[in-house]
Amino acid sequence: QNKYYIRYNQLDLCDDVEEMTFILKQPAKSNMPKEVTICKNTTTTLDAGEGPSPSTFFTSYEWSFIDPITQTNATTQKIENVPVGLYTVKLGYNACFYTQTVEVKEAPTAIIDAIDINGSTVTVKAIGGTAPYKYSLDDNTFPDSFQDSPRFTNVSLGNHTIYVKSSDDCGLVSRNFSVVNIANVISPNADGKNDVINLSELLNKTEARFKVYN
Repeated sequence: QNKYYIRYNQLDLCDDVEEMTFILKQPAKSNMPKEVTICKNTTTTLDAGEGPSPSTFFTSYEWSFIDPITQTNATTQKIENVPVGLYTVKLGYNACFYTQTVEVKEAPTAIIDAIDINGSTVTVKAIGGTAPYKYSLDDNTFPDSFQDSPRFTNVSLGNHTIYVKSSDDCGLVSRNFSVVNIANVISPNADGKNDVINLSELLNKTEARFKVYN
C-alpha cells in the first residue's frame, strides 16, 4: 500500500491536509509454458495450475477453449483433449485478472531424404523433425530395434523397410528399398559366366530402370 496526502484549500479557511491510503492489488500469472509441442494428430492437456504459489490460489479460470460438453468457455484449472491452436486463459486472483496465452504446436515430422546402398551397407539420410534420430531396419515393433547410427551393414539381398523417428518419438516414417545384386559385367556367350543378370529383387518396383553399355 502507498500513502498520499491531499491539501484542501478553501476560501477564508485554513488549509487542511488529509492522509489517503491506496491499496494496489496485483494480478498473478501461471507457470504454464508459452508453447507446448505435440505429435501430429494428437491432443494434450493444458494445466494453468492451482495458483501462483503453494499458499495462494487462483479464484477463477476462463479459457478460450470451448468445453465439448457444455459448449461454453471452459472454467476449470485443466483442459483436456486440446488440439493444435492458440489459447488464452483469464486467471482471477486478488480481485484482479490476468490473461495468459499458450500455443499448442505440432512437432515437425522427420523425412527420409535418401538411402545410399553400397554393396551390403545401407546408409540413411534423414532431415526435418527433431534430431537426433533413431533408425530401424525392417522392425518398428520394439524400442530395442532402433539404433542411433544411420548405417546398417551386412544387409541381405531383397526388399527391406527403413524406419526413422525423431528424438521426441513423434512422426515415425518409413521407406522401402531393395538391395540388388547386379554384376558389373554381362557376357551372354553361354560359357556359364555372367551369362544372365538376376533382377528378381526389383519385381515389386515400379518404373525400375537400368542401362546396359556395350
